[in-house]
Amino acid sequence: MCLNPCAAFSELGSCFQVPTLPNPLSTPRLHFQSLTESLSSLLKKSPTHSNLQEARVLHARLLVDGQAPLLGSLLVQLYAHFGSFQEALLVFRTLRSFHNITCNAVLRAYVDAALFSEAIHFFTHLVFDLGFVPDNYTCPLIFKACSGLFSLHEGRKVHVLIRSFEFRNLFKPNAYTKSALIDMFAKCGSLDDAREVFDDMPQKERDLASWTAIICGTIRQGQGHEALRLFEMMRQEDVSPDSAVMAAILPACGRLETEQTGMALQGFAYKSGFHTDLFVCNAIIDMYCKFGDTCQAYDMFCRMRCRDDVSWRTLIAGYSQNSQCRKCLELFLEMINLGVRGKYSSRTWQA
Repeated sequence: MCLNPCAAFSELGSCFQVPTLPNPLSTPRLHFQSLTESLSSLLKKSPTHSNLQEARVLHARLLVDGQAPLLGSLLVQLYAHFGSFQEALLVFRTLRSFHNITCNAVLRAYVDAALFSEAIHFFTHLVFDLGFVPDNYTCPLIFKACSGLFSLHEGRKVHVLIRSFEFRNLFKPNAYTKSALIDMFAKCGSLDDAREVFDDMPQKERDLASWTAIICGTIRQGQGHEALRLFEMMRQEDVSPDSAVMAAILPACGRLETEQTGMALQGFAYKSGFHTDLFVCNAIIDMYCKFGDTCQAYDMFCRMRCRDDVSWRTLIAGYSQNSQCRKCLELFLEMINLGVRGKYSSRTWQA
């Protein structure tokens, strides 16, 4: 959708100063198509300072040649990709018209930088001041911003706003957007809202992403039995779980002390090809530690082809929880001696 920016955006960019651009006169003039290709190729590069400087050089050439307005949208995407919000917003304010891809680029940059409040502020200005209509690329981004703040209030406000576009037939959410909405509600602590969205989805729309969102969200809320029921429903609907679902459901069996179910799910994970998956193996260690079977946990630990610091910390904590202090200390010292690096939580030091 193409929009016309107005003066409302001055609030977002009024505190920014125009960056100093490199001198473009020291380089020959490039053809418009060459500049377009150069900018597009930069979008595929990693956000380094040298690449940002190259973008500024190209921007300066466009200004000198009078071609900056023609490629303004691409420049916004480029600056947003490199995390230069000041320059992205300054160029954005000069656009005579822009498309959703430009807005989504700025939103994505905010979210990737964990600037969630700024992302929501930018989104509300787009909608209320510029008449922006979100799409199925916008919604997952703004939902992620809400869940990043753990703000159920903001999440519900955004949901109501999205529904208003849906009622006016301006927007139709797809399965990807609905899955992001389920995930947002679950992370913000409202499993009821998440289930309402999930239950309203037609069965043919319930893909792996939506099942993962509702199952993992249910586990986070401490409803292990319901998570197991959902897992069985997913299998009955012929949706195959991935390693993320398996890594979430196995420790839930440990918390519920449903050993037979846990062992059956371990066998299912192996048959599904997850026997070498690091996250699934760590989850199996955690599950057996919760069962009190540290021998099986250690056996899993020894059979792992690769281990990370989580593997070590999980087994150390398991020994501690089962009052096996000597093994706990021995494994901790072995981890230190081997130079295993990672983020040692308070749980590890307490163990």
